Order: sequence, then C-alpha cells, then structure tokens
Amino acid sequence: MILCMQSRSQVTNVYVSPRSHSKSPIASRDSTNEQDFTDINGCVGNTQALLNYLSSTTRLVCMVIVDYAALSTDPDDIVRLVKNYNSLECIVVDRFKDVGKYEVYRRNEILQTPEQLAAFDCRQGYPHRSV
Repeated sequence: MILCMQSRSQVTNVYVSPRSHSKSPIASRDSTNEQDFTDINGCVGNTQALLNYLSSTTRLVCMVIVDYAALSTDPDDIVRLVKNYNSLECIVVDRFKDVGKYEVYRRNEILQTPEQLAAFDCRQGYPHRSV
C-alpha cells in the first residue's frame, strides 16, 4: 500500500494508523500508542507524527488518502483538522482504482462549505436486527 501511494499518488511522506477507528477524533489517534510504525518500509510515522509535521512545517501540504474512511468518517473532525493546521492546503482522496479519478478538497472550500465533506460520512452503523 505504501509503495502504491508513493508511485501512483507521488507522495513523499506516508503516515499510518492501523489501529484507529475512522470515527475516532483525529487529534487523539495514536496518542497512547508508543509504536510509531517507522519500522515499516516507507512509513515515516503515525498520526501524532503527521500532526507534529503539520504544526511545524512552513510548507503547504497536500494530504493524499486512500479512501474517505482512511482519514475520518466525521466531517466535523476534518473541518477541525483543517482549521487547526494552516499548512494543510488540500486533501486528495485517491479513488483512481475505484472510479478512475482523484477528488480534491481545498482548504478554503472546506472552510467555506463544510457540507461538501458529506461523502466522508461513508460508514453507517450495523443494521438493527430483531432477536
């Protein structure tokens, strides 16, 4: 997956968070996890390393994710992420394998019309079944 992101999406840094739930707040992910995943070939860290990078870099960042739930299924949490990190210029959803395109969400558009993030609310709860 990392090699695919690097070759197809031309990313330079890959961060992973394999134990996080898509509904959990981004800011708290991996905060109690001591593993940074840098032992995985091509990975530079976990969610906390990503947030540290976003807060310290002077460069504009374009974040590429493999699908909506890879970032969050809570659109409000994504808006908070964009508000809190001025370096985050855009979020790109790599849907090339599924539908043959990339979807780009730009910072200003996210802040002006957060309802455009509705597609991120993509995982519904389990269906209620009678017992």
